[in-house]
Amino acid sequence: MRGDAAKGSTRWLGPCLLGPCLLGVGLGALGCAEATTPGGTQQGDGASGGAGGGAADARADDAAGGAGGSAGGGSGGAGGVGGSAGAGGGAADLGPLDGALRDAGPGADGGSGVPCVETVQVAGVEIFKYEASRPDATAASAGVGAPADGICSRAGAQPWVELTVAEAQVACASAGFRLCTEDEWAAACSGGPERGWPYPYGTRHTPGLCNDHISGAGATEVTGTRPDCATPEGVVEQSGNVWEFVVTADGSGLRRGASYQLNAGAFRAENAGCTESFFVIPSYAAQDTGFRCCR
Repeated sequence: MRGDAAKGSTRWLGPCLLGPCLLGVGLGALGCAEATTPGGTQQGDGASGGAGGGAADARADDAAGGAGGSAGGGSGGAGGVGGSAGAGGGAADLGPLDGALRDAGPGADGGSGVPCVETVQVAGVEIFKYEASRPDATAASAGVGAPADGICSRAGAQPWVELTVAEAQVACASAGFRLCTEDEWAAACSGGPERGWPYPYGTRHTPGLCNDHISGAGATEVTGTRPDCATPEGVVEQSGNVWEFVVTADGSGLRRGASYQLNAGAFRAENAGCTESFFVIPSYAAQDTGFRCCR
């Protein structure tokens, strides 16, 4: 991790790493002062996550409970992901993409013409279907490209992590996008006020559905590994795997959605939901924090 720990919407994450945050004592003295944001209360840093079964039952329960909306889930190409993991192939090994494809590469006009950005339309906003990855990323490698070299949103690649909010903005802009705002990200995750789900896939946390800190793999997975960890519109893995940067109206950076990693700051199921967010300082970068883009 680069930089100081994140400042949460309920707590500073600086020196607050172990017992004090869990016990809820000495927060002010340790720089863990309480605060709130419109996104809800927060707890802390990374998280670890779940493996893919039982989505249909969970969604049937959601519908029966009057949650509203269809929980059809997203496509993800996960069937090909498992077979390609560790293969170390290039971008051509990732297989065909479906949905809205956009050129990605240097410059807002697409530059290199690599058709590797798959998106979903939600409430008039175009959002990456998968967590962002570098154009040269594979199932075995996160790649080495710089933020200005282009960006992808596709299944079967290691997500792009260990960069700052500013670097993520540059990466999004390289394909004509920008970081999602907190409201755009939350609306895509929960379905907005019409659906209002606390998790992207339903009204209750479902262990094993996402690579979150409750019951996941304990490590980053390639994008699209868990296609049932998705919204009805098809936005995949907003819960778990890696935290995702978003920005506030004044340009401040936040992290949302939790990750695979459990720690003293993020240990509740709610951390992997649609409402909680965590402020980050400009220099913050971590191995379990990535992003996706919107426009």
